[in-house]
Amino acid sequence: MSRQFVSTVAAVAALVSVAAIGSSMGWSAIATPADQPGMSKADFDRTFAAVAAVEGPAFATGVAREELRRYGRNLLRADAEQR
Repeated sequence: MSRQFVSTVAAVAALVSVAAIGSSMGWSAIATPADQPGMSKADFDRTFAAVAAVEGPAFATGVAREELRRYGRNLLRADAEQR
């Protein structure tokens, strides 16, 4: 291939890349204007209130925690026995 052809292809590729990056940046500015919040304060507070209102199974969490501790202790004991 000639050197001129390779440099022309590289220049075209660079221009296409710059155009693609520029258009994606421009489109994101059009699609989501910076001056508008994505969520109002009331929506934000309502979301956190809803999450706080949901009570998880505390007992199941405690049981899982104890099982994890027991598993960890067994691993430590097995590691100590191998030494």
